[in-house]
This record gives sequence, C-alpha cells and structure tokens, in this order.
Amino acid sequence: MKLFGPLALAACFATGSAYAATVEFDTNNGLALSHGSFVGDGAFDFGSGITGTITTTGGLGTAQVYDTGNSGGLDTDLESPQNSSGDTYDGGNALMIATGTSTETNPNDHGGGGTIVFAFQQDVIFSGITLIDGENNQQISVTTNLGTLPPPLDIPVVQGDDMFDVYVLNPSVTVNTITVNFGGSGALDRLVLENPNFQAIPVPAGLPLLVSGIGVFGLLRSRRKRST
Repeated sequence: MKLFGPLALAACFATGSAYAATVEFDTNNGLALSHGSFVGDGAFDFGSGITGTITTTGGLGTAQVYDTGNSGGLDTDLESPQNSSGDTYDGGNALMIATGTSTETNPNDHGGGGTIVFAFQQDVIFSGITLIDGENNQQISVTTNLGTLPPPLDIPVVQGDDMFDVYVLNPSVTVNTITVNFGGSGALDRLVLENPNFQAIPVPAGLPLLVSGIGVFGLLRSRRKRST
C-alpha cells in the first residue's frame, strides 16, 4: 500500500490529459444533462478543451436530450434502437430537434426535420458520429465547413425506424463547423472530436527515477519491518 501514492502520482504525470472527446451529451459546463434537458442555442463545452456553440433550426428551434435507454417515452423509435446486425444501442443520451412545447420534459423529436449546427472556437479533428432513427426514408446528412465528407457521409443517410448506424471517418477531417441535416425524424450521438492543440501534462525528466527510488525505498522498508 505504501507504493500506491508514488506510483499513482507517476501515472497521472505520464498519462496527462486525454486529447479526444466523445461527446455523449451527458454534461455541459459541469452540469448534468438528462432525458428531456433542453440544449438551447449558445455556448457548449464539448470536452478536452473544445468549446463552441450549438444552433438549432426546425421544431422549437432548440435541441433536446433523449435517453435512448428510456422506456415508454413519446418517441419509442429512439429507445433501444438496433443496427442492421441486430445489436442494441447502449449510448445513453442522444441529441435531437425538440418539438412539442418549451416545457415538455418527456421529449419527442421533430418529424419535420431541421438542422443542428456545431461551431467550434478552434479547428478540431472530426472522426466519428452516430445517427439514429432516420425513419420513413427521411434523410440525415452531415456536412462541414469543408463541404462534403469522405464516404459514407458524402451522401444523405437513409435509415429505418428504430435503427442506428455508427460512422467512422477514415481519414479524419479537420473542421470548425459540423452541420447535421435532418430531413425528418432523427437524432445524433457520440461526436468523436480531437483538439490538436490540447497539450498533455509533461513528465518532468527526473520524475521516473525519483518515483522508482521512492518505490524501492518503500519496499526495503516494508521488508525490514517484516523481518523485525
């Protein structure tokens, strides 16, 4: 147990902070988001030092959180969706365009479509997104300030009711805006972003030797006590 403190300290310095953020719409600026939370136009903290804004058109003109693990809500197509292989989505919160009223805590997505625009204060590396429930052949497309994206997101995505698909951009693209265009019903989740300017905590040159010395000293001291 005496070795835990020094080794944990070394791990913290060696690992530093994560560069990538998988945005799951669970929090914003340290505040928890839950089923029914509104995400109005304005500032949003995407994590890993990535900041920017969210702007929504269509429906109520605001985005809203829908918990895909919810049961018995107003939009059952967003609850436990499956992919073409029959796997059930376990992503938790997704983001959609709100409909109903501005006080509706049991949300429903806007069947008339619209857009959710993510604008970042710095260039970010965009490498993935999950799209959910583009029902009735209503299209969901994703564009950026660069225009079209690498396949398969260079053309609209047509999904079925209660379905989801995970899209990985390979290679990733460096952008400052991402626009998700909903032709009708649908939601998005798990934006995978990276801040290329976010620096990990540097490891001081002598720290590994210092930690090793402390660890050896602690081990010898522990053995001496047992011998006594």
